[in-house]
Amino acid sequence: MKLAYRLILTSFLLFVLFLPNASAQDTTKTNLPAGVKLRIGKGRLGEITYFPDSTRFAVASSIGIWVYDSLTGEVRNQLADHTNSVGSVIFSPDGKTIATESPDGKVHLWDASTEQHLRTLTHYKEGLYAEVFSPDGNIIATSSGLSRELSDMTVDLWDVKTGKLLNTLASPTGDRFYKVHFSPDGKTITTLKYRGTSLDLWNAATGEHLETLAAYEGEIYGFCSSPNGNTIATVSSDGAARLWDTRTGEYLKVFTQPDIENFIRVSSFSPDGAILATIGSSEGEGRVDLWNVTTGGHLESLIGHKGRSVNSISFSPNGIIIASGGSDGTIHLWSTHTGMHLKTLIGCMERVNTVAFSPDGMTLLSKGLDNTSKGLDNTVHLWDVTTRQLIKTLSGYTDSVSVHGIVFSPDGKTIASASSDKNVYVWDLNTGQCLKTLMGHTDSIHHLSYSSDGKTIASWSRDYPLLLWDVRTGQQIKTLDKIKENIITTTFSPDAKTLASSGKDNTIRLWDTHTGQQIKTLTGIIAEVSYLFFSPDGKILGNHNSNDTIQLWDASTGELLKTLTGITGVIDCIHFSPQGDTIVTNIGYESQDDGVYLWDGRTGEFLKKLYESPTSESRTNGDIIAMVESKIGQDDANITIDTSVNLFDLRTRQHLYTLSWHSSPPYHYNRYIIPTVHFSPDTIRFSPNGETLATGSFDRTVRLWSTR
Repeated sequence: MKLAYRLILTSFLLFVLFLPNASAQDTTKTNLPAGVKLRIGKGRLGEITYFPDSTRFAVASSIGIWVYDSLTGEVRNQLADHTNSVGSVIFSPDGKTIATESPDGKVHLWDASTEQHLRTLTHYKEGLYAEVFSPDGNIIATSSGLSRELSDMTVDLWDVKTGKLLNTLASPTGDRFYKVHFSPDGKTITTLKYRGTSLDLWNAATGEHLETLAAYEGEIYGFCSSPNGNTIATVSSDGAARLWDTRTGEYLKVFTQPDIENFIRVSSFSPDGAILATIGSSEGEGRVDLWNVTTGGHLESLIGHKGRSVNSISFSPNGIIIASGGSDGTIHLWSTHTGMHLKTLIGCMERVNTVAFSPDGMTLLSKGLDNTSKGLDNTVHLWDVTTRQLIKTLSGYTDSVSVHGIVFSPDGKTIASASSDKNVYVWDLNTGQCLKTLMGHTDSIHHLSYSSDGKTIASWSRDYPLLLWDVRTGQQIKTLDKIKENIITTTFSPDAKTLASSGKDNTIRLWDTHTGQQIKTLTGIIAEVSYLFFSPDGKILGNHNSNDTIQLWDASTGELLKTLTGITGVIDCIHFSPQGDTIVTNIGYESQDDGVYLWDGRTGEFLKKLYESPTSESRTNGDIIAMVESKIGQDDANITIDTSVNLFDLRTRQHLYTLSWHSSPPYHYNRYIIPTVHFSPDTIRFSPNGETLATGSFDRTVRLWSTR
């Protein structure tokens, strides 16, 4: 579990989760938080929506909101006040305010004109909150129905100008609210419960429950309101769409078609409210059906997605054209009045999830997965509606492609990132530019290491080759012999002439980095190797095993020198001192013999127990060792955790400083059961020169300290 926490926190320290398309436009420097030098990727893709004036559109992602120019497709800004991924972005009816939501339990309000942050609506619990504005834009309603783990199933009404909570709507039956809608006059709120079979009407001013629209057989999948707000259309699991009068609560009519086999999943009114569009399927083929709202008659069936499902539909603002996006990767444009097929837009997409017209009807946005040479990549396509041509492809919003490792070069000027898209990327840390793309693997890359001179990178993927790359040219230098067993870790010797690799076959292999030939195979490994390390002079190779033993080998002869045993506990980390005369091991707080132990770096003999009960890893740089400690306090209602980092001088074995800052907020027992290790700074890193220490914590901060 501690390893998992460290992996999460390491990603947090580097401020990245997902890898971009290297050829995408440069967004590595756009609106970075204070102190951050480089952003890798644009996050995981969320919702897309146009600004009301059609000049810009917003893209929600896991690292904030990206704002683009509608004509050029170029990035204009990034709204990044969220501390978590952004799930949705909506505009107030007057177009003056933007609301964004994320799983951190906060809804942020922004000025649509200046793109400046206005205020934050903070909920009691973290989770996903769906939001909707009142018609006059003065009130915003948020509901927690999107978060299944939350128990307070309510709709909160907020004053947009002040951020004050005005009222709360609570379900009479304790059900979650899945969708919320204001009537055009703002006096009535309609809610749909999760897996509900009915709709509830509420007084928006008082929060009083007014009535429940008549229930019927079949779960309601969703509803939409007519432009004038007098009618609501629902779609349900019985394969039918129904109309309701919002003024009287009366059921009006049902839309069904005998050849629609599967469930109708979504509906949308045309801008004039005369036509209702629904999505369904027939004989396994996706279809869009158009209905006359007044008569209830069936108008047209739009079928053209090659036997695949339809995922999204959108009417043009004048109602003349309807666009449909499907799982076949295509977008179809149709005449609303005749049902005639107008155009098929193909953008090399594997699947189209969303289509949306701009308010002026001049451009069309589509969101989906691109099937590129690098795998599936979340992209946004911008289309010219008049010419039906692709204007811009916005890539870099990776979902299926994730970072599996990031390493700094020894001089700290570049970083290399390994990913599941089969490539290694080398980045300039100062400019944010992608310098090289190392292409040669045929499967996801899972391990990466820099040589000590910074000239060579070693990478390993699931296709088994261990590849060596020239960092300067980006060319592949050597392909080391294929290893049938998965490689766990690799490390270069200090002179970069030798590469050590460990595999799940419980062996260590030594490679000549110049010739690519295997020098030696070390056998007799006690258990699976989890970590390799060289002494500073390169003469000793150490390995940490999964059973928490340490073995020391002569790197030249392959002879086993010493096995460090006698400790009962989990070894969190191992380090040689810069002089190579001392080995430092950290035994975690959950172990019987927890503490920091010192060993002779040449003989492996035990020297001293330096420190009692560290709660997570220790790390050395130069002659200083940093160790983490947590102090837990509690009362009847709360748990509090105060954490600190202690610095020791390895030469004198004396305590230097205690860095006390990170602390967790109180958490109620009846809300969460959280291991105390969550809030200790489990990730600590020294700068290359040893003068600065960085600590990262689940209190959502990274702090920099002077080791002097």
